[in-house]
Amino acid sequence: MKKLTLLSLLFLTLFACRNNQDETISTEVSENQPDITIVDYDPEVRAVTATLFGLVADENGNPMPNAAVKLDNNTTTTDDKGLFLFKEITMNGAGTYVQVNRNGYFNGSDRFFPKEGSVNYSSIVMLERSNTGNFVSSQGGLIESQEGISLDFPAGSIVKANGETYEGTVEVSARWIDPTADNLSEIMPGGLEGINTDAEEVAIASFGMMAVELESDAGEALNLGNDLKATLSFPVPAELLANAPAEIPLWYFSETYGIWVQEGSATLQGDKYVGDVAHFSFWNCDYPYPLVELSGTVVTASGVPVVDAWVSLTMTDGTTRGAITDNDGFFSGKVPQDETFVMEVSQYYDCEIMFTDNIGPFSVDTDLGNIEINPVDLLEISGTITNCAGDPVTNGWVEITIGSKNFNYYVLDGVIDMATNNCDNVTELTILAIDIEELTEGDLMTYTITNPLDLGNVSACGNALSEFFIIELDDVTTTFIDVSMSINVGLDSTFLWASNDIGMTDSNVSLSFGDIPAVGTYTGDIVVGANMFLPGTISDYYSMQCYDPSGMGACGITEVVITTLGNIGEEVTGTITGESEFSDNTGSTVMLPYTASFKVIRN
Repeated sequence: MKKLTLLSLLFLTLFACRNNQDETISTEVSENQPDITIVDYDPEVRAVTATLFGLVADENGNPMPNAAVKLDNNTTTTDDKGLFLFKEITMNGAGTYVQVNRNGYFNGSDRFFPKEGSVNYSSIVMLERSNTGNFVSSQGGLIESQEGISLDFPAGSIVKANGETYEGTVEVSARWIDPTADNLSEIMPGGLEGINTDAEEVAIASFGMMAVELESDAGEALNLGNDLKATLSFPVPAELLANAPAEIPLWYFSETYGIWVQEGSATLQGDKYVGDVAHFSFWNCDYPYPLVELSGTVVTASGVPVVDAWVSLTMTDGTTRGAITDNDGFFSGKVPQDETFVMEVSQYYDCEIMFTDNIGPFSVDTDLGNIEINPVDLLEISGTITNCAGDPVTNGWVEITIGSKNFNYYVLDGVIDMATNNCDNVTELTILAIDIEELTEGDLMTYTITNPLDLGNVSACGNALSEFFIIELDDVTTTFIDVSMSINVGLDSTFLWASNDIGMTDSNVSLSFGDIPAVGTYTGDIVVGANMFLPGTISDYYSMQCYDPSGMGACGITEVVITTLGNIGEEVTGTITGESEFSDNTGSTVMLPYTASFKVIRN
């Protein structure tokens, strides 16, 4: 459940209204990074309509709720299970970038390569941002961590966001990212693609990464400046050291565009790479290669797609890259040209490798076709998810638990057709089916495992979902399921927040009321702020945003009816009506009436 303040509502408004950035890259600006120019880079764009179903977790594997997720101009938040969804939106088949933000953590992200009509999977692990050390800016200082990284700051090198020299204590948060980690794709930002100094996109092989953020002791964002540089030292894993070049390019991660950018170099000193940098984000020691696009489809011997599997490619220098299969078993990515790889396919990091082969070299873009695997523990599952009318569910998913492993399979047409690894070798699995459109879910079902396993019809009916927010606007009904309400009576404030499809979509609704202490009908000065981002019939979406401390006014909400008002942990139900000026994505505006109903568990 989410508890939002008006400040965070306004943040959501700004966060959701950013435009697509398909144009030629010129500059990027972030809170912790100065203007950086990427000259003459014109990224390839292959527009496809696709779906992304993702999971955000912390380093211990715990799902992370309420994390902000952004894909182009589409935004959402994760639900209480750490899940998010962008359903059937425009993505870039030549590289789609999804970002995750949560207070107390370094930014997380992923870069993947969807095909038309695909359902893709992403798993992002957020690295905790904790204090590594501090120093006085006017004196400089050396910061070292238990992971083996070090950062040497010269005196007077730290500036505020406005460029002024900062004189106080600098708090440093720094993390090393092991390039040999099994879950590298989850913990590193973006993917292993970069832009070199000739503005060419290249494949890169990492020998070590570092995340760094600087703050004042009051929490103000800081960075390097005054034409001074810090010296970074990256440990090189023992298994990569024999193939580590004496000098290697350094790359920083563009938080705006989701790709690494070459800037400077590092030299190998013993078992560490040492180099100087002029600003901070993520930094990476990478060897560049010309790239080609490699794709393939992982299936069983009977042609069933192996879904959400990790396909890794390890080069002769020991560096690794990979991709996750979609609902068709398909994967795609950019790899070094004219290199050989050991390809491995696995599911879950503590399961056995299901397939190994030597592949390459590839001088041109290559589709490997079907990659057939048939380990004894690979379980084929089929079935149909049905709604209360007995029809296939067109917007929902199933939660599948097999032993200690949990898997979420998204369905657009009701059909389940997949293979997954029963690596715990258990004899039963459980399935819970969810129908987003009808606000229902089925009973938790237990099945004895046979292979193949035909589930038949699995009902997503019988149990009403506990929360929803339904709004009717311009003859379009939009259903939001991930909803929260916090009522702070002592502060005279009530916040109602909703996000579509269990926290997974490009649309959200946020409302801020004054104090609503009882059941009743309210008009007048109770609504002080609102923002809505809704799919429309005239254009791609409507947006309405306002802040009016005097009351209804610009928000256009004419009436709020609270029909049920429970205590914390109990139901709150009601309706909202109004008329407001909405903007579409072309900048045009229109006055539209709307009505909404909601049921939410109070927190």
